[in-house]
Amino acid sequence: MSQFKRENQLKNNAMQTNQQASTNPEMSLAIRNRKQMIKNSRKNNNKPRPRNNRRKQNISHAARILSGSPHPCVTHYASALCDPEGTPSGACIPYGFPVPTQKIKVMQRGTMVVGTTGQGYVTASLGIANDATVVISTTAASVGTGATVLTAFSNLTGTTLFKLPYTSTQLNADSTGRVVALGLKARYTGTESARNGTVTTFELPSNATQRPGGTAFSTLQQEAGSKSERPSPLGTWHSVNYSGPKVATQASLGPQSLWNAFTAELVILVDGVAGDKYEWEIFGHYEFSGTNIPGMSSTHSDMGMFGKVVESIKSFATSEPLSDGNNRSAFGKFFADAGSSLYSYVKEKGMSLAIDTVSSALLPRGLGFQPSKLLLKG
Repeated sequence: MSQFKRENQLKNNAMQTNQQASTNPEMSLAIRNRKQMIKNSRKNNNKPRPRNNRRKQNISHAARILSGSPHPCVTHYASALCDPEGTPSGACIPYGFPVPTQKIKVMQRGTMVVGTTGQGYVTASLGIANDATVVISTTAASVGTGATVLTAFSNLTGTTLFKLPYTSTQLNADSTGRVVALGLKARYTGTESARNGTVTTFELPSNATQRPGGTAFSTLQQEAGSKSERPSPLGTWHSVNYSGPKVATQASLGPQSLWNAFTAELVILVDGVAGDKYEWEIFGHYEFSGTNIPGMSSTHSDMGMFGKVVESIKSFATSEPLSDGNNRSAFGKFFADAGSSLYSYVKEKGMSLAIDTVSSALLPRGLGFQPSKLLLKG
């Protein structure tokens, strides 16, 4: 059928319909309703559609990213608390006035031997100077029982973190520092046949007047926040991490004289046989600022998110110390409490930034994320 004939047929059909409608009220009503529906539909199609809120507010792509996940400095800080060893250097505390700081990461190792009566220990303090005694450990000649307070053990060894850049004299009122994160771990290094006893890890839960050094060995073993286990046959480390500041002073920059008060924050006790040998390692992140401090870079301050980090992570340090055994869960809880997720952080910020701010042990597995390969490409 030609186009002309088709158009004539449609016109004839329309005329017939109109003629029928003139004598049929029901059909006339149906035609009017249909015309009104078509008219309303055209009006709705012509209306401007509501724009996305982000577009309406003209929020930039960068701003949307920052509003979706925690700031990289906050994430870096949370990672450093959860895994001081694996977290890259450069972490800072997002607290207080954001003055530029020099950011340092150090590690050191040593040995601890169980004393003559079968008790031994290693502790870590919050010192920031390279001539301040940070680690104290027993030796084969140490004498002390379960009823002996830690500082009363004889023949102890004190260790300074000589890799830190400044002395106590340099860290005076004009040059200050603070501990960002700290982790202490120890493992049995003797023969398998002689492996015995228990290892207890403990973090001071509050800024108590009675420091662990002034507490009896057996009392610390029974503390509510301690964790006891057998020495691992596989050479696995027993670890305890500093879960963050307990008072505002510990989050602030200050001279070494201020940090002298925070002794034995982290404790590892060994109840075994005289002469049992252990090795220990300590990892710390530090910030320094003030006169004659080189290499300072900007910091970020976010009191709300700082509180969220400490609140979330310390919730895992109540029943037992923050350690390599629960740090992934603690890190995940921080993101959940912050209204985000680690997957979202990596997706929004990119894996390149993620591996600069998060420990590879804490990065997500699966869904295409393979941190180890990216780190090797480095």
